[in-house]
Amino acid sequence: MKPIIPIGVSSGKNSLRYGVLIDSGADFSIFDGEIGDALGIDVRSGVRHVFGGIQNVKESEAFRHVVIIEVGGLKYETEVSFSYDIAPHGHGILGKKGFFQSFCCLF
Repeated sequence: MKPIIPIGVSSGKNSLRYGVLIDSGADFSIFDGEIGDALGIDVRSGVRHVFGGIQNVKESEAFRHVVIIEVGGLKYETEVSFSYDIAPHGHGILGKKGFFQSFCCLF
């Protein structure tokens, strides 16, 4: 069984529920670009970076934005990357930057 949890993610007045994979080996948190679109984010206006691992094509690009994430009733502001290059039927990922770094002092 994969460690997939439901989270809330919001930007401005828009919010949604999203199932994400918790991945302590992932360098950063990344969601499908369509999630950014649904939140009203101009995805490609974010800070661009190239990544590998879960992409659908070589030299995939992602764009960083600040969003609010809710996990287990706790809300916090964090940076998440959005990409249109995530493989079909892939999950969003909560990684070191954007998730684990926010909870380092709780352990």
